[in-house]
Amino acid sequence: PPPPELRPPFDRNVDAPSSTAALPQILRIPPLLSLPLAFLDGLWDDGQAMKRFIALLDFTAQGRKTIQESPRRSETFLAQAKAAGVTVNALYWTIGAHDGLLSLDAPDAETATALLLRLAASGNVTTQTLQAFNHDEFEALLAKASG
Repeated sequence: PPPPELRPPFDRNVDAPSSTAALPQILRIPPLLSLPLAFLDGLWDDGQAMKRFIALLDFTAQGRKTIQESPRRSETFLAQAKAAGVTVNALYWTIGAHDGLLSLDAPDAETATALLLRLAASGNVTTQTLQAFNHDEFEALLAKASG
């Protein structure tokens, strides 16, 4: 596990802090850019069975043309994710290199891929998907790579 100064200062059996003020400096993010604390939940959870994915979204020409409908489309996506057994931890529209970000937990890569293919098939966004690993998962990957 990470050193104590990098671990969130709360235990899963205790209520999470209501602000990032109690988090170590390395985990503090400016308020306008901050992700919900639920996004940090499970980073070092040894029992996490779901796989975490981060998807970067970019509007297509069609998506830009109908951008006013984007919030309604996101509600449809959230319902589809729930029906597929996927938990959406965060959904953000962003300014910068990409137009949006999703953080989701899925039972496996196939389920996440199928959901994101369905999203892309709508023609409004393209996706770039990354699988994310918590501390213990990454250590296990390193152990496999070295042996």
